[in-house]
Amino acid sequence: MDNQTRITFWSGLRTIGGTIISVEHQGDRVIFDFGEIFKPQGHILDGKVRMRKSRETSDLLELGFLPEIDEIYEAKSLNNYPVIPEEMSEKNTAIFISHLHLDHVGGLKYISPNIPVYMTEESKKLYSSLYELEEEENGRKPEFIIGIKPFHEITIGASIHVKLIPVDHDVPGAAGMIITTPNGKIAYTGDLRFHGAQSEKSHLFVKEVKQSAPRLLITEGTSLQEDSEPIPTLDSTIEINQEADLQLKINSYLTKTNGCAFFNLYHRDISRIQIMIRAAIATGRTAVLEPETAYLASKHLCERDFLTLLPEDLESKKEEWENRLNSISWISKHELTQNSHLYFIQNSYSRILELLDFKGKKGIYIHSNGVPLGSFDPNYTKMERFIEKLSFEKILISCSGHATANHLQWLVNEIDPPYLVPLHSFFPEKLKGHTGTRYLPDIGSVYELDKNGKLHIK
Repeated sequence: MDNQTRITFWSGLRTIGGTIISVEHQGDRVIFDFGEIFKPQGHILDGKVRMRKSRETSDLLELGFLPEIDEIYEAKSLNNYPVIPEEMSEKNTAIFISHLHLDHVGGLKYISPNIPVYMTEESKKLYSSLYELEEEENGRKPEFIIGIKPFHEITIGASIHVKLIPVDHDVPGAAGMIITTPNGKIAYTGDLRFHGAQSEKSHLFVKEVKQSAPRLLITEGTSLQEDSEPIPTLDSTIEINQEADLQLKINSYLTKTNGCAFFNLYHRDISRIQIMIRAAIATGRTAVLEPETAYLASKHLCERDFLTLLPEDLESKKEEWENRLNSISWISKHELTQNSHLYFIQNSYSRILELLDFKGKKGIYIHSNGVPLGSFDPNYTKMERFIEKLSFEKILISCSGHATANHLQWLVNEIDPPYLVPLHSFFPEKLKGHTGTRYLPDIGSVYELDKNGKLHIK
């Protein structure tokens, strides 16, 4: 019987997100993560193309947006697409999710419900809230997600063991992994950073991985750029925005502003919601959250010093939202527009037309890692033009959820694995191995760890 450990790189190599990797030994297999590729420019599925619900999985396989992995999709969803359905599987398969950004979890809804899915307990708590908000549309019900404690080892079949280790990222519950196989250990960073408010988690992850002596390190490389020449150091520069500095910067702008103040964030970043609430309080304002964000704040924060406003697109569900947020105070649009200088108001891009109600007023619009995230998204320029049309000042106050290029090189040198694979990056080649060998796989590439822990390209 084949005693090799097989590692297959299915997706997410030279893109931001879409990470899908499988590790298999004999009849045991783990897959991590199962995300969507974020590629707003030129993506045929741009929100205007309607999915064929009865053929969604098979259509995505045809388009190459889902990987052709055998024995993970239900037969009824395949519509005779030529991969082996899950019902015919004899493998012990499990999926592990590092964190709840869509580029790591967005494809989960296409997986057969018979395959177990693991994530940290903290991630499962957030997943349950997002499911309630229907952000995980048609996704797996939370009761079929297995939340596990950090550092608790899960055994899949007879030969693979997986441990989730917390890291600092801009979403609760993020974790890296150590996968133990008969042929050696494999470490996976997920997404992480060393300049956030909980950077000690990422440092402990590095320590744990180093002590485990993995044969292969798979690391994210989001921050790597075409001109990157990373130096292995954790020294910060003034160009790196620290998470701890954000509220002070926001406070400063709010203090100087006598008029309207708006903010745009990604509400899966629960700590960023907290920063906005606290910044409003510190400057004599009250935060006004959109109902979905207010719900997440009510479930995951202790703060209750905020209000919520019902936008026009939710007016038909007013009673439902009032019941859902029965402990939160509401504010009327009239009060908000008449006394806008007293509030710090959330405005997501999808609701940017709500800003027209404040036309003629002076104000600022703080963009803080919200959607659209940056100039690579065509909607970012549209947002900027709209804000300019209303004569609001756009202010960028952000903090990346990803380690800098220098920090990534420090991580690699500190762990110093025999084999390195950087991915989740447009320029993975910019990250070098220390004393080990770096590989840059292509989509579908298969590598094998032999009984001596040596890595071979199959």
